[in-house]
Amino acid sequence: KHAPLLVKLIRDIPDSKWFDSSYKAARARRRKAEKVWKKTMTEKDKDYYVHLRKFCNTLAEKKKREYFKKHFEKYNYSQKSLFQFVNTFLDSEKSLTLPTADSLQETVNNFNSYFTEKIDKIRKSFPPDKDIATEIQSARSGHILEKFEPTTYEELKEILAETNLKSCSLDPIPATLMSENLDLFIPILCHIVNASLADGSMENLKSAHLVPLIKGSSLDSNTYRNYRPVSNLAFV
Repeated sequence: KHAPLLVKLIRDIPDSKWFDSSYKAARARRRKAEKVWKKTMTEKDKDYYVHLRKFCNTLAEKKKREYFKKHFEKYNYSQKSLFQFVNTFLDSEKSLTLPTADSLQETVNNFNSYFTEKIDKIRKSFPPDKDIATEIQSARSGHILEKFEPTTYEELKEILAETNLKSCSLDPIPATLMSENLDLFIPILCHIVNASLADGSMENLKSAHLVPLIKGSSLDSNTYRNYRPVSNLAFV
């Protein structure tokens, strides 16, 4: 009767990407000033609180502007990356649509069987390898490329600096960690690249995380031919 049970719903809202330590400190000063003003109710404390409130609003706008400008410039080279970035702050990311099944493992096995059979049919539609090799041999002229020049630390670092590093679940480290410590990983990556160029092989470098995406929202989600496999290649 004197202390009734109250239920309050608290939404777990993650902080925005632009929400850094300096803005958190400014908000803390504003809240402190607000409490002091509500306690004293003086004009001096009110003016100080209003000043900090306006400062926080201006700082928030500045942080947002700088954050979005930086990322718009970063993804300016690719419309796909730019649209993906825009979708993150418009909350337009959609959940993955999958066929109905008793378990996720059953769904994985069904997709694996369908895409494997589809690839086998496509390969069988090609002419025999022997005929293609003969045509290429007869049509070839000029110099033969027998080997690749090995890359250097400087060349690889320059390429990676201009690349939007991404990672998938198969990578041993996340892309952000590699970007922040690129100088440490350059010798390792350089060795991997040069070994691949020397052997002329991509063995063990073609692993990918496959995601089946439905071709259209109006299509039947239980029909496997309505899906396309999208490969998220491992970076390392």
